[in-house]
Amino acid sequence: WADLDVRVQTKGLQMNQGLLDQIRPVAKKLQRIRFWRAFAVIAVVTAIAGWLMKEQVDDGLVLGWTLALVLLGIALGSALIASLICRFSYRNPRHIARQIEERFPNLDGRLLTALSQQGESLGYLQRRVIGEAKEHSHRNRWSDAVSSGQLALSRLSGLAAFALLAVILTMLAVSEARLEPAVASRSDRSSDVQILPGNA
Repeated sequence: WADLDVRVQTKGLQMNQGLLDQIRPVAKKLQRIRFWRAFAVIAVVTAIAGWLMKEQVDDGLVLGWTLALVLLGIALGSALIASLICRFSYRNPRHIARQIEERFPNLDGRLLTALSQQGESLGYLQRRVIGEAKEHSHRNRWSDAVSSGQLALSRLSGLAAFALLAVILTMLAVSEARLEPAVASRSDRSSDVQILPGNA
């Protein structure tokens, strides 16, 4: 969150650290939801890629276990990148404040107003707005601006997608190249071939 304060200060705004501390849990929830959704997409796309390449494994063009390891590495690497991206998302406190204001209409814009205060010395009305926003945060759980159901649903979708990926990768790892039908039919007919004298 140090980077959040740096960003705010570079815009010439004097933010109240107490309000930022109350906003932080909401940002963390939003980051987790974004990560699980991104992870679900990564897992599903990787699983589809594995399913589409299964025919090449069956034809003996690609080793199944090697392909499974490569796809697993791609999925985990992509998930790591997504985790880093999501960790640095939702750094704008005003974006989060808007969601809190939508969840708690009785704030009447006081949170956004409080976050907009600047200058070294604040007037009475400015301090009062900040105080009212702080008091509201103590009386209400701002983290409820993002429902726990959303977080649970995003986590469930991510885990379900990973389970699908695990099934596909296991299928690839245990797959063996099938014998070509043409080769099999030729080998079956070889015992029926008769050589007759004078037969060209």
